[in-house]
Amino acid sequence: MSVTLTRSHSGKIHVPPGTYRRFIDQASAFDFIEYGSLDTYALAFRVARFPVGGDSYECIVTNLPRDDFPPERLKILYGRRWDVESSFRKLKYTIGLSNYHSCKPEYVKQEIWANLIAYNITEMLVNSAVIEKKETKFEYKVNFTRAAHICRVFLRLTTEKDRYNVMLLLQKELIPIRNERQYPRLQTAHFRRPRYFIYRAA
Repeated sequence: MSVTLTRSHSGKIHVPPGTYRRFIDQASAFDFIEYGSLDTYALAFRVARFPVGGDSYECIVTNLPRDDFPPERLKILYGRRWDVESSFRKLKYTIGLSNYHSCKPEYVKQEIWANLIAYNITEMLVNSAVIEKKETKFEYKVNFTRAAHICRVFLRLTTEKDRYNVMLLLQKELIPIRNERQYPRLQTAHFRRPRYFIYRAA
């Protein structure tokens, strides 16, 4: 699958037959072509399809070479990436890295590092928590969302007399582990525009 990126609606731009054409507006950042230029930027992808269980199939788009990465190998890599995706989801939504409170680059970097430190501390404490196993239907783990809140409050304390036992609180915030649970996937993907800082002008 070939895609040609353009930054102009001019009819002088010729796209090869069988190639998709995608226009990038002025509001979108794209350093390879200047806005209004007649230049183009070509991208090539391939679509790989492999079974994931029962009658379900997964279709992914990649630019990895076919000889080195056949569908069977892509399926293995696809399964191994879920732990990384889960970590990014926690970092973005639970810790709060999806939105910034600053405009200047050095302050944005400061927020990123602060959130990374908060995530690493929370993950370390969650993994260190000792959970007593009981005769129950499910095994249990520490609720990461509640753990992030507990660690955030703990890091904000300024006096020794306000300290509390973090590990004891984490052991009380448990959720069952349901590895077999599956959620239906959305059939349509929605394009999300970036969030701007217009509200700061008020």
